[in-house]
Amino acid sequence: MLRMEIIDIFVDMVGYVWYSLFTMVEKRYYLNDILQVLGISKNTYHNWEKSKKVPRAKRDPMNNYRYWTGSDIKELKKITGRK
Repeated sequence: MLRMEIIDIFVDMVGYVWYSLFTMVEKRYYLNDILQVLGISKNTYHNWEKSKKVPRAKRDPMNNYRYWTGSDIKELKKITGRK
């Protein structure tokens, strides 16, 4: 039993370190950033995602928030005709 708890703690620590290193590499933009850049409402974005006008966002493994990178923003602007 104790061995499994130690393994679980180790796995959690490795996941946290990996997540920390990953987030330091690339700037992330979250939904409010995307809404502001594209000049749209949250409902509009969700409708676009449901209708597959825009690709589904990546999900943060720690908190499950949607996020985008700089290249994702460029692609969204291109797809939606925004500048």
